[in-house]
Amino acid sequence: MRRSLILTLLAALTAGCSSTGDTTPTPATPVTRSSAPAPAPTLDNAGTGPGGANTTAVAAAVTALLATLGVTQRAAIVHDLHDEGRRVWSDHPAAEVPRPGVAFTDLSGAQRASVMVVLAEALSDSGYEKTLTALTGASIAVYGTPSPHDPFVVQVGGAHLARNLTYHGDQVSMTPSLTGNDRGAAGKAQAVLAALTDQEKTAAQLAAGVPDDLVMGPGQDSTGFPQPEGLLVAELGDTARTAVTALISSWTGDLDETAGRRLLAAYQAEYDRTRLSWTDTYLRVDGPHVWIETLNDLTLFRDKTNDYGSS
Repeated sequence: MRRSLILTLLAALTAGCSSTGDTTPTPATPVTRSSAPAPAPTLDNAGTGPGGANTTAVAAAVTALLATLGVTQRAAIVHDLHDEGRRVWSDHPAAEVPRPGVAFTDLSGAQRASVMVVLAEALSDSGYEKTLTALTGASIAVYGTPSPHDPFVVQVGGAHLARNLTYHGDQVSMTPSLTGNDRGAAGKAQAVLAALTDQEKTAAQLAAGVPDDLVMGPGQDSTGFPQPEGLLVAELGDTARTAVTALISSWTGDLDETAGRRLLAAYQAEYDRTRLSWTDTYLRVDGPHVWIETLNDLTLFRDKTNDYGSS
């Protein structure tokens, strides 16, 4: 009900508010491409998943957002589909890691409303709320042309937030995604550890520990995922396995309902090849596709074969 009301009200705010020329605020200086990570596998837009994306609705909302932009803003927000800016994401403020696009705070009221309509269409209620709390310092960028069939990307990034939403037909990828100060996900990670028996905890502990940072965080696209370690999720007791599912669903559940439900089911079907590991304040879920890391209250979600909607 809340989401439907927001969509109705924001759509009304947006209607008839398209701009012409450069009457909208002048955007911040576009990001310097030298801030992009080292060369990584090609953005081939050929990643696949279980489908279920509401791509037509999201494409329509993004098209409505673009219609509100002036020429200068459009040049800053809209990029080529293969632009390496798609890989520029972090949990640090924009002053430290400039993002492609235009800051949310530099948009007009109607434009902000249009952004919120996009997010409300793309995300579940919980995903929308989680994103909204970090939206003030975030920037918005679009890659490609919104379409029900052809690939396009919506990127939202700022302090404690990175959302990379790639659509291609009925496919959607939300990875890489990163949140900081995320007490909800951090609490679910702690619940996983608390649910382990002493024997499971010993078997799942990382032998060599990990660096004092995320292993596959920003700028790590070309390093390759490490060899799996830890205990198979399928071998965990019911309580611990349920806690792992809750941790994964805290991410997959951020997507629109159908896509999120299908993605969770796909990851669950791989529990016999998915490992849980931990050390100190760090916890990892590592499967054939799913990759989740939590370090204190910093949480990262990636899909090994579908990051940026690419294979």
